[in-house]
Amino acid sequence: MTLVKLVLVALAALTLSPAFAASPYSPSEGIIEQGHDPVLNKYRRKYFYENGKISSAKLTNLLQFLEFQKSFLMDSAKMNRKANLILVHGYENDKAEKEGLEAQAEEAETIAPLIFAIEHAQDLKNRYRQMTPLQIHEKVELILLFIGAGYTPYPKTLFTDPIDRAKNFIENFFEFSVSEQGQTQASNLLLNGQFASQAALAKFKAAGGDVSSLNPPSSPIWTDNDIEAYDPYAEVYWNKKFFPPRENEFPLFHYERMGNGTIKFKTHWFDESELNKKGKPKKKDVTLRVGFEAYNASVVNHLARIIGYPANPTTFRRHIKLDLGEVSFEEFVTQWKLVHGTEMGSAITHVERIPGENAVILKNVTLEAYPDKEEYRRMGPFRMGDNGLRNRREYRAMVLYNALISLQDQFEYQARVDAVKDEARGWLPIFFLSDTSSALGLPAMLGNVGAVNEFTWEFTKRSHGQVRLFWFSVFNSRAWKDTTYSDVKWLARRMARIKTAQIDAIMATSGFPEPAAKLYAEKFKSRLNKMMIDFNLDQEGYSLHPVLSKETLAATYPEYISENGFLKEGAQEYPENTLPILGNRFTPLQAGIVYTINYLQNRFLQLFNPATYENAGNFTIDLGHATIQGDIGYDASRSVTVNPELGPGQKRYLLKDKLSISVPIGLVSDRITTPVGLYYTYTFEYMHSVSTMKEVGTSRFFALLNPFSILDIRRSLGIGEQLQVTHSIGASVGKTKLKVIEDIQIEAALLGLSYASVKTLYFAKPHPTLFEISTDYVDVASFQTGLDVRTYVRLAANFRAEKVQRTYKIYRVDTLNEDPLRQTQLQESFDSALIDNDFSSLARMVKPHEWTESSRNKNSHFAFFVWNRGRNSGVSELTVNGQKLYVAHKTDTYDRSLSRIWNDKVKGGVAEPVVNFVGEFWGEGKYVNLAFEGVVDANKKIFSEMEVMITLSMFDNYCTRKEFENDFKKFFNSRSGSNKYIRFSMPDELGAYPEIEGTMRWQISKDALYDILKAASDINNLEYLLPGGGRFHDRYENTVSDARSQVKDRAYKLSYGIKRGITPYGKPYSLSDQAKDLIFVLDHLVGRKAEHIGQLRRLTKDDKIWVTTNISNMLELSHPTFRHQKQSEFWAPEIGKYQGHSYLDRFRRTVLLQPVFQ
Repeated sequence: MTLVKLVLVALAALTLSPAFAASPYSPSEGIIEQGHDPVLNKYRRKYFYENGKISSAKLTNLLQFLEFQKSFLMDSAKMNRKANLILVHGYENDKAEKEGLEAQAEEAETIAPLIFAIEHAQDLKNRYRQMTPLQIHEKVELILLFIGAGYTPYPKTLFTDPIDRAKNFIENFFEFSVSEQGQTQASNLLLNGQFASQAALAKFKAAGGDVSSLNPPSSPIWTDNDIEAYDPYAEVYWNKKFFPPRENEFPLFHYERMGNGTIKFKTHWFDESELNKKGKPKKKDVTLRVGFEAYNASVVNHLARIIGYPANPTTFRRHIKLDLGEVSFEEFVTQWKLVHGTEMGSAITHVERIPGENAVILKNVTLEAYPDKEEYRRMGPFRMGDNGLRNRREYRAMVLYNALISLQDQFEYQARVDAVKDEARGWLPIFFLSDTSSALGLPAMLGNVGAVNEFTWEFTKRSHGQVRLFWFSVFNSRAWKDTTYSDVKWLARRMARIKTAQIDAIMATSGFPEPAAKLYAEKFKSRLNKMMIDFNLDQEGYSLHPVLSKETLAATYPEYISENGFLKEGAQEYPENTLPILGNRFTPLQAGIVYTINYLQNRFLQLFNPATYENAGNFTIDLGHATIQGDIGYDASRSVTVNPELGPGQKRYLLKDKLSISVPIGLVSDRITTPVGLYYTYTFEYMHSVSTMKEVGTSRFFALLNPFSILDIRRSLGIGEQLQVTHSIGASVGKTKLKVIEDIQIEAALLGLSYASVKTLYFAKPHPTLFEISTDYVDVASFQTGLDVRTYVRLAANFRAEKVQRTYKIYRVDTLNEDPLRQTQLQESFDSALIDNDFSSLARMVKPHEWTESSRNKNSHFAFFVWNRGRNSGVSELTVNGQKLYVAHKTDTYDRSLSRIWNDKVKGGVAEPVVNFVGEFWGEGKYVNLAFEGVVDANKKIFSEMEVMITLSMFDNYCTRKEFENDFKKFFNSRSGSNKYIRFSMPDELGAYPEIEGTMRWQISKDALYDILKAASDINNLEYLLPGGGRFHDRYENTVSDARSQVKDRAYKLSYGIKRGITPYGKPYSLSDQAKDLIFVLDHLVGRKAEHIGQLRRLTKDDKIWVTTNISNMLELSHPTFRHQKQSEFWAPEIGKYQGHSYLDRFRRTVLLQPVFQ
């Protein structure tokens, strides 16, 4: 019996089953015929059926296969969570270890699909003899969904990405032919209570039936819900209450840590209406989110749920009170910047501090929560368009929902498969688009998210027998390629059931400022009306929504909405709005206007630069035997960007005005630079913001022509503005740069010396109660020798040594909790520094954070054709807020890259990724870094804390199966001390890994260093350093070729002196020399390219070190839940345990050393 007949027989049984009649749910993809994606048939044949019946032997093979895949990933499941908590969020080992083990034991996240497939497969094997054909069929289909979610190989070649990009570009405007000629209908349509074959559907259509009226069963993708009963105000998801009552204006949440997404916080609140087993208010975990998409999230999720698609349980609150607990506000902001940066604004944009409390008010917040782990498991992305999903109507039709909300963030890793616990069936998958908040603007790269001015009044158009969707997709082209007119009309019919009051409620609860929310509501009604007309649904009795005219909207909100139906520019400053509702970047029209204004401004400013005119500003001084030539430069400019901050005092357009006055001395030209040069440069950069494009062209523009305008800026610096002033002076001797012809460039320094001194002052007023000033003094003296010839074959050999002195201070003036007198004094001290450069009062009243550094570094570089070799080493003495430290490092890089030459000589502009992909794929290399950090005990002048981090990295832009097994895995296996360290095997379906990169990290504790130095002091422990690993011991022992001697001597010197501060001979042993010697010893112990680093495990105990290895861009080609996830890579088993955070790591996590804005 063929597989197709087998499935038909099973489905015939299914249609006759009373059980199916009572249950609208089915995981089955229906009847698979020619024209459908048959991919799951191979698994049905291989792992389930033999001659039309379930095979126990094949089920055994399936279980072995799944267990095999699971065994590869158990360490990854643990380490993805543990390493993320340690390295990103600052957890200590024990707490992170506990959560890492939970990730393995609780069937959570990336490995869950395989575990659930195993559970169901084992259940099927145990019970299939007692099961009906329907039960067997549904169980098999359920297992197949979990298998596809957890394991879907996706082979890639050199040309896969360019071909996919071309297809995506060609096929992304969707057109659906009403005739559907030559198209295959969905496989899971129900006709007369049974799955319909293509022949049955054709017969139904010929008899006048409408295929778009046929429903699929409820499935892991969609539920046949009651659309008209949906209540956007209810905030009940999965029959659970996750969030505090909406009536609570300032609900209290407790901060735990930053989340991994942008910009998220892990928090909890206590629900007094629901008690735990101890009779206390139940703790409920909620993720809070702020940033560009905060208004959008609840809108798009409501629209998904109302038509039956799963969506993240989310809602919106204007204010959240967040108790920081034991975390100070400065530490909170520091963690924010470390994890999230300032892409969506600084912390000051989104929070308001509360006087007298260690708590903040978060503004404009999305709340997201899920059921407990006993009922719900988040897993990861799935392969869209694969595993038969595009055979299903509910999946095919999803393209209409994407177009309705104008989804932008459309990469496949935004899709997610989760699992929900069903009492009767066990764990069931649900497939959905999880991150749809990048929406509600123009499609894809054409515009902004959450910008109502770009959200069109229509999104469908019917003409010439087709219906077109205005939606520019960047999903892989195969994701929706089988969708038919009937599929989208089916969903359009469901959308037509949405009531006007529901649309108004969705927008009223969104958080958008009222004018924007009302404009969105009318546009949604208009879009749905046009959709109903284009699909002829108005002729089926569906009522069109009443839509307010643009004139009525303008009359209702005259200050914010124009008569053309657009938000006015001033709407950005709507009360309590912190988000860029006019767009977080320029639209093409805005960019055209703004950049034209800005171009004309800068062209006008160039008229006043002497460099614009030949010989203007030039001067010559004849000294008799020498001639000094130079010129005076006066360069003014203005740049314009959309401001991501919108915090206190901030407006829509961010202006960066820059004025630079320079006096270079020496001959300056494109062809030759004299061996002697001097320069002085004065620069100030003033950042401020304006509301309108008109102000872009007028606000303080002519002040750029006056170098003394900085005095006025200092006096009037406003809230939300920044000023940076830089003085730099420098000199060089002996450097030559020569361009012989266009394609040959030579840089040479037989003996080059240079000196530069830079002084930078930064002033900002982020908030009415928070001001900042930083001073940064840097002196760099360097020596350079060498030659670099760049043509179509590059030849380079050069050396550079430099000495750097830096003193950095930041004064943070915080007046929030001060009395009026103290506030006045602090304000005056800030003004004295800002206006008069007098820091005396400020230094008395405010203790700055201070970083001083004295470092010496050496760099060498060798290159020939495509090969490149570099080395960098150095030692630095630091003083950080009074604590003295020494850090030392040595880095070696080895790589080859054809693209380096290609990029130098072929300029592809925006097409660079396409024209250069061949060169990119022929790149590979290795990286080895040794880094030491020692904290100085001020009393004993020894190191009280020590840590060494050794990092090895290997990358290959196109790693074939042979290279993966023989080179890539071998590199890490040999350095781990185990031949089976990397146990993962490339799936048979794959032939190569594009852009794979592996990183091994060795954290060596203070105790481990003592062990290693003591062991290395005995030459007999260093046999492996001899040629042949000691096989030729007699030949080399005690000869000048014995590589062990220097290592042994310095190791002994260190093992004695590192605890005492003196050498074995009683001489002082400086901490700087100790740091250099330690790097020397470790560098020689681990060998070239760290080939012997695994030997360190013989010299100490594993529990005194921590060794981890992660490989990126590997699992995503076979295990979809690992796709493009920052915390979902392949990890080898960890060795040892995490040894704790170093002093500098702790400092950087708790002290905000940089300004809030930057």
